[in-house]
Amino acid sequence: MGSQWLADMTRYLLLITLCCLSGLAQALESVTLNLRWHHQFQFAGYYAAIEQGYYREAGFEVTLVEGQPGLDVMTEVLEGRADFGISSSELVLARLRGKPVVALAAIYQHSPSVLVALRESGINRPADLAGRSVATLDAQPYANYIAMFEADGLHASSVRFKPSKLTLDDLISGKIDAQNVYLTSQIHLLEKQGIDYTLLNPRDYGIDSYSDFLFARQQDTLWAGARLQRFRDASIRGWVYAIQHPQQLVRLIKDKYDSPSTLDALRFEALASHELVSPGLVDIGYIKPDRLKRMAQIYVDQGLVDNTQLLPGFVLDAKKAQLQRAQLYMGFLFIIVILLCWGIVAFYKMTHRLRGEISERKKVEQQLRHLSDTDSLTQLYNRRAFFRYYTAEVDRCHRYAEQFSVIMLDIDHFKSVNDSHGHDVGDQVLVAIAACLSDNVRSSDVCARYGGEEFVILLPKTPLQEAAAFAGRLRQLIEATSITLPNEKTLSVTSSLGVAQWHQCNDDVIVSADQHLYQAKNSGRNRVCS
Repeated sequence: MGSQWLADMTRYLLLITLCCLSGLAQALESVTLNLRWHHQFQFAGYYAAIEQGYYREAGFEVTLVEGQPGLDVMTEVLEGRADFGISSSELVLARLRGKPVVALAAIYQHSPSVLVALRESGINRPADLAGRSVATLDAQPYANYIAMFEADGLHASSVRFKPSKLTLDDLISGKIDAQNVYLTSQIHLLEKQGIDYTLLNPRDYGIDSYSDFLFARQQDTLWAGARLQRFRDASIRGWVYAIQHPQQLVRLIKDKYDSPSTLDALRFEALASHELVSPGLVDIGYIKPDRLKRMAQIYVDQGLVDNTQLLPGFVLDAKKAQLQRAQLYMGFLFIIVILLCWGIVAFYKMTHRLRGEISERKKVEQQLRHLSDTDSLTQLYNRRAFFRYYTAEVDRCHRYAEQFSVIMLDIDHFKSVNDSHGHDVGDQVLVAIAACLSDNVRSSDVCARYGGEEFVILLPKTPLQEAAAFAGRLRQLIEATSITLPNEKTLSVTSSLGVAQWHQCNDDVIVSADQHLYQAKNSGRNRVCS
């Protein structure tokens, strides 16, 4: 009798506890995330975290606030009108000046901010800007640019800084000599207009900064660290999804968020952002302490701050946040054990969930490693992966005195295909040619998309004569490939191929193959030169 009563009472208390936990899970915290600019792929991870429910799973109902001129995101967060924000590398300077900001993640591992000049201006390096005009958002010389100037022997005082009008009109018309732009956006406009340009990237001069920090106001409370960590984790999950599904996010940003960017511009931004986020090379959002210190030292060297004493604590301490979260969970579990006597059930449930998250994270990491080596459109190796295999093959041939060949392939008149049929058909052509190559290379060969409509094939243990014969077969196969258009009509393309063989005195085999490729194009196209 007594044992039956105890069993019934236990089941009754367990039911009440589960109902309470369900109610707590549904009580979402409403928060605001301020973006740096208009809706675009630069913020794709946050749209994905909303659409995939990652924020809701973490306990947040998130409202995105679109950036606009005159709206200072950092001020909005510090004065409590926004809970989270996105900031440039200026966030580090704000911290060094005593602002209570804490960085949760750095989404862009490399800053997209560069200077661009027209090729015809003769500006090829920072030193060429002496006595020239440079347009920046507020007509101020940013620290990264000053450091780049100094690295090239140029003093910033010899450059005339002017305010940027947020368009490229003054640059194109020659009213200014160089302009601050983003690799992810304005560069697309120049390429679309066919304007040759030169980039002055601080990264090429050893000035490598993080950008697009996800940040919040620092609060030293038990709950704050765990809360920020939950928001960070949900945001990173969103970015993982966005990097894996760029085309889906492009359509979402255009259709749901009414982005002012065109679909082509969003696709360009997605490709550029993939390189800047660097998935597979490091965990998305990772902030390396040594790189952060170098960024802070630039501000000291430029006289913007006296020292870096306020830098510690700038990055959210994940271990401390996890400890705070564990303390909260354990306190909650302890109360449940004391009042309802079912702590063991709750413990096993939490453990099972954590195992599931770890398993899912491992799967995502494996997918990211694959994505980092794969061109998202053609599913061939990308340029970075190709050079890894190429370098290994060069080392092997040096060691064993062997040989290999390289084929460079370019689709003839590809610009005309895009102009006549649109970029979607152009993408369809690229996919068809990639499939043709993939179906005909050997398992030991390395086939990659080299860039645009250009492909490259590495042929281990293959002399020039055999490689040229194989290139000839590929040319015929491509010419015979028929591509069905959306209107049921078919399209055929031709290709030009350049072939070169590596040997001990020719380490520049890719350059040689590229030269033969241009020889084929200049000789009438649809042919092989070696």
